[in-house]
Amino acid sequence: MKRAVLVMLLTGCYAAHERPLMCNDDMPPTLGSHYGVVGIFTQTSERGEGWAVSGFFGPETLMAHDANEIAGSDVIVRAGDCAVLGAAAAVAEGQDAGDLSASDGHVIAVAHASAAYHDAESIDSFPVAPGDVVQLTGSGAVVPPFAACVTMPAEIQHAILPARWTAGTALVARWDPTRDFDMAELEIGAVVDDRIQLIFCRVEASAGQVQVPASLRDEIASGSQITLTLSRTRVVSAGDYAIRASAARSLTGTLTRE
Repeated sequence: MKRAVLVMLLTGCYAAHERPLMCNDDMPPTLGSHYGVVGIFTQTSERGEGWAVSGFFGPETLMAHDANEIAGSDVIVRAGDCAVLGAAAAVAEGQDAGDLSASDGHVIAVAHASAAYHDAESIDSFPVAPGDVVQLTGSGAVVPPFAACVTMPAEIQHAILPARWTAGTALVARWDPTRDFDMAELEIGAVVDDRIQLIFCRVEASAGQVQVPASLRDEIASGSQITLTLSRTRVVSAGDYAIRASAARSLTGTLTRE
């Protein structure tokens, strides 16, 4: 992986083994702010384990739900803690935030590539341990410079990620609620007729489960990807941008309708 040394401004948040890390102040998300999302996460799937740093910074004055916000994304229907989103299968053009990096003593540099930032690696090379403070930094371009400090959570414990969805029943994903996480998100989606169809749910991680109402079963295709993500998050300000930063663990599988 490309490594780079970035200039770090000094003040704010500390990691135990290095100099002080700079962190922007927390701010509440507002609808008047441009949005950005940036994160470092591990992913366990049927194909194995890996990790990535990703980011997306949008021109609209909305808060994105993840690092792959889709152009023209519309809410088709809402139910409980979930919504069905439909969008053209084309990723929106993101704004340039300069060099994106994650650092806990190592620096992981990710270049801007038209729509978004993303760099994935084998889990064997993951340099961050549970409890490490990670600084997520943008050097600045269209998006002003920013830095957010997040703490890497432990791995998800005793999770149940459904592989089958039976007609007439709610779909339930479960995990052990711990203080390591504050947000839980469930995504079920696939590309159908050149459109992305996605069920997206968000609850507080302390709930220990998220339930997708039975009424939404027919909104997604059999064989869709299902992903549970538990994260530790914070929102920081950078000019007129509200940027949600996260350190997360995710589990991914395939969901069959029955």
